[in-house]
Amino acid sequence: MNNQLIEKVIKTNNGSCPDFVFANPLLDRNIASALSKSFVQMFTTSRQTSSIHNNLRHTVLNNVRKICKIEPENHLKIREDTIDILSQCYVENIEETTENTQSLEKQLDDFLTRRMSGFNCTPKIDLAPNPEIVQALLNLNFSHTEVLMKNVLNWSVDDKTLNILKYLWTSKLEKENIYDDLSVKIKSEIEKDLLHLIHLIITDSRTDISHIFDDSMKHLVSKCSISNHCFQLCCGIMNNLFITTNFHPRIQSFIEIFLNNVKLGCTKPTISLLYPTHLSQIVLLLDIDINKLSGITKSKYVDVVINYLHDLSDKSENDLIMLLCHFHQWFEIYLASKNCK
Repeated sequence: MNNQLIEKVIKTNNGSCPDFVFANPLLDRNIASALSKSFVQMFTTSRQTSSIHNNLRHTVLNNVRKICKIEPENHLKIREDTIDILSQCYVENIEETTENTQSLEKQLDDFLTRRMSGFNCTPKIDLAPNPEIVQALLNLNFSHTEVLMKNVLNWSVDDKTLNILKYLWTSKLEKENIYDDLSVKIKSEIEKDLLHLIHLIITDSRTDISHIFDDSMKHLVSKCSISNHCFQLCCGIMNNLFITTNFHPRIQSFIEIFLNNVKLGCTKPTISLLYPTHLSQIVLLLDIDINKLSGITKSKYVDVVINYLHDLSDKSENDLIMLLCHFHQWFEIYLASKNCK
């Protein structure tokens, strides 16, 4: 089927057709799903008054009948190992793309891409495999995604690759550390989602923030619980918005609920390991219920932590604001120590 016919079938029954991404549009699962739903609706819904619909319906039925013959004309006989052969062929094609990579250059490129992710750096080395081959592998339920993802930092992001990256982002991958690199590549999509949600909660006071974390934020929180890069990216976006809006109380509530949900799903020994290295030590100190400490112990503990916070204030005011927002019990204590100086 050509693009025009696919679009016509989908629009005849659904009203809207997803954008065509691949040269073979049926590689896109959204297109394939919309088309199959349209076929079902076409076959089950009677519209005798529409000659266009009936003609289209008869044409499709005739083609389905031809396909369903025991020995259709020009039909390729499928062996049991055909899927394995296709997968092997596609994997070899992907490996050929990367086999001539100079490892030292690539390692440096990967390091800089991760460290400078906040600046939307474009990698110098482009090892993006053919996106249509990657999508074909995914459609074959290819299980070894690490083969596809080992050079994801070096993919150039266009409509086709972004479509694949977003699909992989919502999938359950075998290796959790892959989400670190994925979050770098789809940074703009994560930013867009967070900006939309935060705009919603500050413009509509009726919006239940807790409900957002049961629905829209559920998937993102699960990724932040296992991915340092994703967690730090989200924290940076939320902190910038918190400061820009002059410490809007509903954003503060949003951040607090976000952190509590991340803690619940955190797969690391302590949540401090999700923070940047230079903050992990102080986070470990902040993440404690000081009300459970006895009088003298509590006083000495608070003094140590406050000294760390004062040092952090001199180095990075943004980091200080972020941590006081994340661990709100320390805000009044820190403010009181500033007033005593």
